[in-house]
Amino acid sequence: MRVHLLRTPLGSLNADEAYTGLQAMSILNGELPVLMGGAGYTAIFDSYFFVPFVWIFGAHVVPLKLLSSLWWAGAALLMYWLAKRFVGRSWGLLAGSMVWVAPGALMLLSTRAYEAYGLGLLVSVLTAFATIRIVTDRELPRRWVMLAGAGAGLAFYLHPMFIAVALPIMAVPCWIHRREIRRWWIPAAGSAIFVNMPLLLWNVRNSWPSLAQPAPSTESAPTRLGRFFTGLLPRSFGLKNPGGDWIWGSVSIVLYVVLLGLIVWGAWFGYCTSGNFLLADLVAVQQYGFCDRRPIRDCRISLLDHCLSRRCTFAGAAHEAAAIDWFYRSSHCRSLVGRHLLDPVGQR
Repeated sequence: MRVHLLRTPLGSLNADEAYTGLQAMSILNGELPVLMGGAGYTAIFDSYFFVPFVWIFGAHVVPLKLLSSLWWAGAALLMYWLAKRFVGRSWGLLAGSMVWVAPGALMLLSTRAYEAYGLGLLVSVLTAFATIRIVTDRELPRRWVMLAGAGAGLAFYLHPMFIAVALPIMAVPCWIHRREIRRWWIPAAGSAIFVNMPLLLWNVRNSWPSLAQPAPSTESAPTRLGRFFTGLLPRSFGLKNPGGDWIWGSVSIVLYVVLLGLIVWGAWFGYCTSGNFLLADLVAVQQYGFCDRRPIRDCRISLLDHCLSRRCTFAGAAHEAAAIDWFYRSSHCRSLVGRHLLDPVGQR
């Protein structure tokens, strides 16, 4: 599917993608930038990763665009392991597959060579994966604590919008281990600061340009939140086209309502069965309080909720299926299984 997209006009290189390749060529010529030129945010790790290819084979468009797909493949694998812990192997495979075979605008986005977007998706899911290991292990393994802290810090370094994902994810272990100064706070915070040292030193040297607001806010948070549900989310599910029209008319609307119901059901089931509800499920609701972004036709901002909303969707579907199975079989044993599928934290 991605190869097909790259062969169509939709696969043509745009200016933002060209910057990634041009920056890789500049790095090859001796420049070592910390952030995107002319901005106080957005890491350019994609350009650094593309440098070896440019050095060996030269600059080519298709490999540059496929670099983003590599990050999506990693995110899909992590999503499988993440969802598997909640709802089992079969539903985990479906959730991971839906990340890889992303519907609608997100499939196109996975072929865009934008700085930090695909890599940010991968780092965000990795942070969620490490956090689950932390909250389900009483021993607080140091390597997972450091990985979670480094992942959250790197997500912020990649692009500030990813704080909308990292903050609610990290809020869970911060609350659970709030008294663990030496085992949690020091290694986690230390790792987050360590990965941001280039960003911090660059800001110190240049009088903190990252703190400057590049453009004034033009819309209220409720307006952005409403547009998230009426525009970005249905397009990320492939139910609206880039122009904002429902692809299958009323059928798309019905499917969207069903998917929203599954998300709510999956999140509510997690809340009811867990003493420490994963706040990451609230990302889709609160993210626009952090991200003041204008409408973008290629739906790139919707990847913030992409994996986590899919997890809730399949969690809801899995538990709905379990409820139907219990109804037909009249077996209480079947219904009890659902208690421990979504969030192992509840067993602590």
